[in-house]
Amino acid sequence: MADTFQNEVPKARINLKLALHTGGAQKKVELPLKLLTIGDFSNGKEDRPLSERAKINVNKNNFNSVLSEFSPEISLTVQNTLAGDSAEENIQLRFADMKDFEPEQVARQIPSSAPCWRCGIYYATSNPTCLITPLSEKSLRKS
Repeated sequence: MADTFQNEVPKARINLKLALHTGGAQKKVELPLKLLTIGDFSNGKEDRPLSERAKINVNKNNFNSVLSEFSPEISLTVQNTLAGDSAEENIQLRFADMKDFEPEQVARQIPSSAPCWRCGIYYATSNPTCLITPLSEKSLRKS
């Protein structure tokens, strides 16, 4: 049972290898995977065509600074299920850091969810380490 597939180290999904012929000797070199992504990520704010825009090198060290420079945002119209009526609410979400994609940070940008955040109900119900009894839930709802 010790030699099951769960103990195996998986191979990389993409291996790029280059066979170099240098003076009669053959040498295999593994190359890093690099991707080029082309698109209009300005949300219509940039007028220049893609061919005239500067290339931006993104890596794990500068990802947050590039994200904050672009500051992507999205506007949505959603049904307000917290109000009890079927009214629609306009929501605008802005992202300047990777942490802005976390559920807590997204919910903080939604005005109708503010009462839930103030009294801590959302945190208590979404955090499995937090114990809520019916009595403590009633006291949270009152505040």
